[in-house]
Amino acid sequence: MEHSEQGRRWVYPVMMKVIDGIAAGDAACVRLGIDFIEEDGKFPFGRTLKSNTARALRRASLTEEQ
Repeated sequence: MEHSEQGRRWVYPVMMKVIDGIAAGDAACVRLGIDFIEEDGKFPFGRTLKSNTARALRRASLTEEQ
């Protein structure tokens, strides 16, 4: 699943793998998920991806800072 528009390229399975990593407790994926949620840019399917990311983060063990 890829999308290209105006010189930009999105690869959807990457974020889905990050969400899976968050669910598995991977600290790097948690950090990527937090960065993704904080990003203000528009993304194709961004609302759905951000919702799924937030749901996974809500279930993850986060530090006080996170």
